[in-house]
Amino acid sequence: ALKLEFAERKVTKMGADDLHMILRVDGTFLQHFQLHDFPYDSQTLQVHLSSHCANEGVAPVRFKWSPFTVKLQRPTHFALKDVWELDKPVRLDLETLSPSPGRTYPVLKACVEVTRKPTYHLVNVVFPMACFVLMGCCQFAHETTNVEGRLEYMGAIVLTSTAYKMSVSGSIPMIAYVTLLDKYVLACIMICILLVFEAAFVRDAYADSVALVAAIGLFVALQAAFCYQAYLAVPRRAEKRRRAGHAPRPRPAPRQSAVSPRRVAPAGIRAEALQRLGGFVSLRGRGLVDIESGDSDPPGEDGVDGEAPRSKKGATAVARDRSMGHDAMGVACL
Repeated sequence: ALKLEFAERKVTKMGADDLHMILRVDGTFLQHFQLHDFPYDSQTLQVHLSSHCANEGVAPVRFKWSPFTVKLQRPTHFALKDVWELDKPVRLDLETLSPSPGRTYPVLKACVEVTRKPTYHLVNVVFPMACFVLMGCCQFAHETTNVEGRLEYMGAIVLTSTAYKMSVSGSIPMIAYVTLLDKYVLACIMICILLVFEAAFVRDAYADSVALVAAIGLFVALQAAFCYQAYLAVPRRAEKRRRAGHAPRPRPAPRQSAVSPRRVAPAGIRAEALQRLGGFVSLRGRGLVDIESGDSDPPGEDGVDGEAPRSKKGATAVARDRSMGHDAMGVACL
């Protein structure tokens, strides 16, 4: 985020173990755009909300929401409504962030779809370039023997179309790849250049007529391809991406850590061990609690070693996890 301010912070207690938090945030956020389909592109604006409480920690956080309460507050006040069309439904996705092995954090992602309105670029770029190609076809009105007149006319057309492209380049995104609009403009300029070569080398009247039909055919095919991409292919790709975003994502498999207090043992055994020993708990085998305190007391019937002597600072123990077929050692305090 470029700018982030908290307008309201409120935390209330609900029940014995739950907290209800209200945050009102005013900010300016950045979003990376994919402009391959420009100016018919659709973008997804995302805001990620994460918590610093790990899922494996003592107090994990779970995001819960109601689909009826999640909405845009003032969609009619959208500042860029003349350039973008705002999709009012807000989509919420729940993800998991794993910055380090054994630690995962919940992430709530709010998404809003926006679609660009292409009217400006159609009027100021597409239509003039199409007119330049049609004007280039007017060179066939000259005789094939008038080479100087044809070259002069087509040279002026090519220079005019190139200069016009440079003049409107400020309204086109400066990116490292070619967009749909760039392909259309380059195709129009290439047709004009082909007409220049035709004027320079074709002398036969029949071949000149064939070149005229070919030029008109290229122009019609270019318009058809552009319309297909703009009104059929691009919406299909956008819908496919939207469905992929709505599809449920598989949850990552839980990772085994050296010591995990939440998965040390069943609740009954763990509570009994804590009540009797008040020391350090470790996991050995399948759900059995074992305390290694240096004493040689035999284990009891419930799989727990005999009571270890307490000290003022507490006892220490080594946790060994052999449930996955390997040894993992660590120390944990209860």
